[in-house]
This record gives sequence, C-alpha cells and structure tokens, in this order.
Amino acid sequence: MQAGPKRNLRIRYIFLSAAVVLTIFAWSAGWFYMRGQLQNQIERNLNGLEQAGVAASCADLKIAGFPFRFEVSCDDTSIIDAVGRTSRLKRLLAVALVYNPWHVIIEAAGPYMFEAPEIGLKASADWKLARSSVLYSTDGLDQLDLAVDDLSLAALGAGVGVDLSAQSGQINLRIAPEDLTALEAFVSLTGVKSAMLPSDTSPIDGRIHLQVPNGAVLLKGRGLESLPGAEDGSWPLRLVWSSLKSDELQLEATGDLRLDHQGLLSGNVDLTVFDIEAFVQFLSELMPGQAQTFEAMKGAALSFGRQSQDEEDGRLKVLMPFTLSEGQVRLGLLPLGVLPPVNTGRR
Repeated sequence: MQAGPKRNLRIRYIFLSAAVVLTIFAWSAGWFYMRGQLQNQIERNLNGLEQAGVAASCADLKIAGFPFRFEVSCDDTSIIDAVGRTSRLKRLLAVALVYNPWHVIIEAAGPYMFEAPEIGLKASADWKLARSSVLYSTDGLDQLDLAVDDLSLAALGAGVGVDLSAQSGQINLRIAPEDLTALEAFVSLTGVKSAMLPSDTSPIDGRIHLQVPNGAVLLKGRGLESLPGAEDGSWPLRLVWSSLKSDELQLEATGDLRLDHQGLLSGNVDLTVFDIEAFVQFLSELMPGQAQTFEAMKGAALSFGRQSQDEEDGRLKVLMPFTLSEGQVRLGLLPLGVLPPVNTGRR
C-alpha cells in the first residue's frame, strides 16, 4: 500500500533534480553566450575607434564573474586620438549583475596620465580609491556618480599650472527630477590643499550645484553644440548654489548665466562673502600683482553690495552683485577682468 506514494515521491525527486540540472545548464550556457556577445561588442567598439583615427589599447582584457556577474577588467589602458592627445590609466574594472546589466559599477586604479602635445599640456592624477556608479537606459546614460578618495592632481603647460590634493571628491550627474529635460550636476572637493595657495591657508572645501536647461541630452553623449539655443545662439546655465569654505574664508554664490557660441559667459552672479577683509587679504596674497585691484573691489563691494549680519555667528557678510558680459566681469562700475572662453564643441 505504501509502494505507490514512495514511487511517486521518487519520480518527483527525479523531475526536480532534472529541472535543477537543466536550469543550471541553461544559465551557464546563457552566461557564456552573453560573455561572447560582450567580448564581440568590446572588439567592435575598439575597431570603430580605430576607424575614426583613435588608437585604443587594453592589455590583458578579461571577462569573469560567472555565474551572477560580468566583471570586465583591463590593465594599462591607453587612448591616442588623431592629433596625438594621449590618455593612459593603470587599471579599469567594470562590474554588472547578469539580471541588472543597466547598472554598472566601475573602479579605476591610478595613476592617470594625459598629454596634449599640440598645446604643450601634461596632466596627471592619482588616488587611493575611485569608484563610479553608472545607470543606463535604452537611449543612453541616465545617471553618473563618481567618488574619489585621497586625490592628487597636477597639470602644466598651455598657460595652466595646477598642483593640488584633496581628501575626497564627488561628481554627480543626473536628469533633474523636477524637469526631465534638464541636466543637474553636483561637484564637491573636501580638504583641498595646494602649494599655489598662501602658505597659512587651511584646507578648503568646495561645492557647486549647476543646472543646464535642456541639457539632459548631454548625458546621452551629445555636445553643448547640440543643445537647443535661444535666438541669439546662447544657452542658459543656472548656478543653483556654490560655496568655498575654510577656517579663514567662506563664500557662497548663485546666479543665472548664458553661454554663447563663442564660449563666452554673460549674466549675473551674486557672491556672498563672509568677512570681506579676510577675503581681500587672501586674494592679495594669492595674486600680489593685483592687490590694488582687490582693494578697489573691496571698496566697490562696500558701495554696491548689500551688508548684513549672519544669523548664526553674527559675522558681517556682503552680497556682491557681479555682472558678466561676453566674459567681461564687473562689480558695479569696476571692471575686474575677462574670463577665458568655454569650449562648446562648435567650430
């Protein structure tokens, strides 16, 4: 009487075991098939770059992570474009889950080297840890988050001289939640030190929040020249908020700007300075040759700016309204100089 139930149990066990084996076999076959497709896509991308005049190389390319992930690693990556600009990176690792390939985690090991011989520029960067989270959709990139620890940067040439370090840095790019056509960018650096600053300057923290109306297409790989511009051929930029802060300094700025087809900025920026005396002293030590200009700026700030006391610590703060016109900067009637043009990608 019990043989029937036992026999049925054995049959169910056999079918269950077979289903498990078939599932494992199908999953394994699918993983290796997708691995082959991924490798073919990487090779096609490299061939496409070569046909476009860009030499890209990747030593010891590996695709691992079986059975639930894809881990693509590459050592000693280099890219050389048609005019000789060169980028080199020690190691790159990209990881995505098989069941969520639209979310990719990327880790990079420094150092990174960049050289532009046509303008005589050399730059380098190194860090302790660099990791980014990238979200894709069917039409391209949706969000990018990058975090770096113990960052050092150096650049020399083409009128540029940079040498600084930071405890940490972050870059966040996303489509603005309140306007799906706008691009929103957040950039921050903490604990910034540099030999270019006055010797007694304490570490500086800097943050910026920028919005680009109609800029969501930039996440899809298109350039500034692709943005729908106004009739005058310029594009709006909104400086939502920015700040620089150290033991000696505290600055905050907001503003609305426009970028024209020549890369020149126009618009208005309201800069709030906490302790104008310390700010002018800092600038004068940073650029001694412009000390008289900064003293004149202080006078203009006290004449044209709005003075008030900070609610938290009672410090005097001055709101300084700057006006930009095709790159030329003024504070009231006082001209302060010209900003260099931004590369918009136009020819």
